[in-house]
Amino acid sequence: MNEIITVFYSLAGTGLLLWIIMVEYPALQLEQTREKLYGLRRDLFYIGQKHQMFDKRAYTMNRYVINGMIRYLDKLSFIRFVVAVTVEDVINEQKNVRAYKQELEQAYKDLPHDVISEIDGIRDDANASIISYLVKTSPVALALSSILALFMLLFMTSKLFSFLRNAVPAFEAEAERMGEVRV
Repeated sequence: MNEIITVFYSLAGTGLLLWIIMVEYPALQLEQTREKLYGLRRDLFYIGQKHQMFDKRAYTMNRYVINGMIRYLDKLSFIRFVVAVTVEDVINEQKNVRAYKQELEQAYKDLPHDVISEIDGIRDDANASIISYLVKTSPVALALSSILALFMLLFMTSKLFSFLRNAVPAFEAEAERMGEVRV
């Protein structure tokens, strides 16, 4: 009888853990990312209000993009993102991306540089929020980013050791040249 209870608790615990990982955690990430995007849209609104630019194309383009991010975030997944980027790159040769960038550059022409940098900062934060959402909610992206982070850590550590190995003799030679006392 105790074995049956143990098996039941083990299965219930595993089911609860899977429920949290597969349902609740992605829902939490969706909500947090949308809240971040709402805040960025509000910041964009304040910039538009401060500089009286609600009728400017640069404001409306960025507002539409953030609104689209908020609206369709629940439909976005890492696999859909990869497929969309690949299809855009291979089939359309990034014509849509180039056209959007050209239109945005044209819209920015009549804006002061400080306003452009504020708007670009908001757009960069929105893009970073989307990437963060994709990585946090996709097991594939999480595994790939973890491997990449580990590789970068090892690479940077080897670069640091290489730098130190080369730098110490140079510092010692410079200290001797200057007549410094070696410790």
